Amino acid sequence: MKDSEKIFFGLVAIGLICHILFLPYYPNSMMIIMNWISIPFYSILGYLGLRIFEEDAGFPDMLEEEISNRQRLFIPLILGVIFAFGAILFDILNPYKVPRLPLPISIPYWIFVAIFDEFFWRLFLLTFLIWLISRIFKDDEKQEKIFWFVVVLEAVLYMLLQTTMFIQNVGPITPVLFLQIILIGGGFTVIACYCYRKGGFLAVMVLRLTQYMLYHVLYGGIALMIS
Repeated sequence: MKDSEKIFFGLVAIGLICHILFLPYYPNSMMIIMNWISIPFYSILGYLGLRIFEEDAGFPDMLEEEISNRQRLFIPLILGVIFAFGAILFDILNPYKVPRLPLPISIPYWIFVAIFDEFFWRLFLLTFLIWLISRIFKDDEKQEKIFWFVVVLEAVLYMLLQTTMFIQNVGPITPVLFLQIILIGGGFTVIACYCYRKGGFLAVMVLRLTQYMLYHVLYGGIALMIS
């Protein structure tokens, strides 16, 4: 088993443990059932991306020797801080607030979400679409265009999903929120895809976890305590 596969299954185990820790706090049994289904489902998709699509789609291995710690850790960390503070600013300006979880139970929940979100959006969907379209065109000169086409497509899909979920669970779309969805939701997707391409999948995890820990966990917990 390759070291990258060991890391992948380590992430699956961490996500599973985080889900178990949060079980007593789920609001209803349906959410528990859906998450128990999502764990193997997203894990299988992520593993397919790791083993079949990642390399052919032009993405580096998690532990690629040519990738520096600056690309794998430092740059994603800084970008995660920037997106976290951007999300905090928009949250302050927007009158409708995203539901928050109290500390410390928010920690395992958002780690769980971060891991399996990235399994789906980056490790599977991004690599699969690039792999599929590349096999259709079979033209090396179009690889760069295919990459950016899929990145934009994924960003649009993610923004549409965020918009739908906000309308259903929070409130109407305000101009501030609309701008947040574009800059933070869509912008994050573009940056995450680029970080994956330059720093490997671990770079994406550093980016996502940094944003979630600062925005959802730290800021969300403090905002809930003082509200």
